[in-house]
Amino acid sequence: MKESQKISVLLIFIVYSMSVSAKSRIDSLLNILDIEIKNCHKYEEEKKGRIMSLRNKVFGSSFDSEYKYYMDLYNEYIRFCYDSAHYYLNKSIEVCDKYKKELIKTETLAELSHLYAQTGNVIEAYQVNQALLKRNSLDQCKVKYYIANEKLYDVLAEINKGSMKKKYESIRNSYTDSIDNKYPINMDRYWELKINDLYKKGKTDECHRIWEENSQYSRQYAVLGYYLGCCYMNSGKTDKALECFIMASIADVRSATRDQGALPVISECLLSKGYIRKAYEYIIFSCNQTLKHNGKLRVQCVLPLLASIESEYNDFMAKSRQKFIVCISFISILSLLLLISFVYIYNLYKKVKMGRSELQKLYENNIKLTESIKSINEQLESANKELRISNTIMEKYVLHFIKESSDVIAKIGLYNNKLKKIALNSNAKNVLNFLSESDFAKIHLKELYKGFDKAFLHIYPNFVENFNNLLLDDYKIHLKNNESLTTDLRIYALEKLGIADNNEIATFLRCSVNTIYNYKTKIKSGLKVSKKEFEDFIHEK
Repeated sequence: MKESQKISVLLIFIVYSMSVSAKSRIDSLLNILDIEIKNCHKYEEEKKGRIMSLRNKVFGSSFDSEYKYYMDLYNEYIRFCYDSAHYYLNKSIEVCDKYKKELIKTETLAELSHLYAQTGNVIEAYQVNQALLKRNSLDQCKVKYYIANEKLYDVLAEINKGSMKKKYESIRNSYTDSIDNKYPINMDRYWELKINDLYKKGKTDECHRIWEENSQYSRQYAVLGYYLGCCYMNSGKTDKALECFIMASIADVRSATRDQGALPVISECLLSKGYIRKAYEYIIFSCNQTLKHNGKLRVQCVLPLLASIESEYNDFMAKSRQKFIVCISFISILSLLLLISFVYIYNLYKKVKMGRSELQKLYENNIKLTESIKSINEQLESANKELRISNTIMEKYVLHFIKESSDVIAKIGLYNNKLKKIALNSNAKNVLNFLSESDFAKIHLKELYKGFDKAFLHIYPNFVENFNNLLLDDYKIHLKNNESLTTDLRIYALEKLGIADNNEIATFLRCSVNTIYNYKTKIKSGLKVSKKEFEDFIHEK
């Protein structure tokens, strides 16, 4: 391959790579724009919140305070709602009349003329400019007066054609020359001339620097992006221009700007590239925003473009319908093939049906296995039932043991007392001393309690731990080294075994019924759970 051919291939590859990269970047920016448009209501609500905050401010009874109040509202509304902006600008003029501020009124009237001009109300703008000529303070505000006239004739040149267009351009240029480099830097027109001048001199980096110095959420960023896009468009760099317009439109949406200049241009560019549906979506959104703003000039610019895009969109939808009919036909053919496939599958189904008998046998075997498992479960249930019966017998045995032992000890106590009386009456001091030193009933009572505690804890080994879990820390019962159960625990141990009568419990524990009641009251006052939950624990088997 010759050297020249290699260079040509390389150049083609570079150009192709750049075009693919540019397309990818534009697609990414369009995706961001789509997201921002979906969230536009959120930005508009924030804008309304700022406006409401301004409207709720209380201004003082001075010119500066009142004038600033209305001008702040005007600046918030100027790109959001023309009618409100016009109202508050007129209120500012009324404040000037109220305080007899002629110079500031002249400047405000120039601003009113500029507002009329940029929204397409050229007759009103012309009338205000004529009124300004009669004001004595005009000499001190000539720059703003020239700016208002320059904007008026710029709009007239834009909306007219032929010889009238040239005439208005000539007048506009004369005003532009009169105020060259005298624009306040906060005016859109200043930045338009600045960007155009730098771009013509080849200082695109400087253009981008000025642009990127502004916040991407600001209106100024959108204005500069729009003017830079126009420069690229006039130079034939469509992709670069489209990037600038998209970023400007994103800034417009984020700043809740309804008077949008970039989005209609984006729609027109996308239409030329064949993105008809997206162009239609954007122009519809732009048209809705423009109607909300109610700026006459923007409506005049957007509606013809809307009609053009809508016509293309309708053609696109007609072609889509034709494609839809083709698709339906194709689907019908596929349905026929599907029917044939169904017949084939049905034949296979017949073969599968023959194997069902084997599956049925497996199913029957499974039923038999299930019945066997059920039989085993019944046997386990029977064993559990027998175990429960055994436990019940054991509990009855323990109760019987307690009752019998208690009766025996009671009899021994009576016997002991009787023996003491006999010894006293007979003056048998040695017998009395022997009985006092070896209290038979007391010793055997301790043995009985010890045996009871051992038997009970064998049946309910976790009783003490579970009982303490139901009490507050200060009421927990801590057993001593040689102690199995305390009197408190024995009372509830007896209840757990089914002895709920306080008289029976008092008889067994050799104390009064009041003592039993006091023990129970003390325990219940230290519960950290409900009484019902405590009672459920005591009576649970």
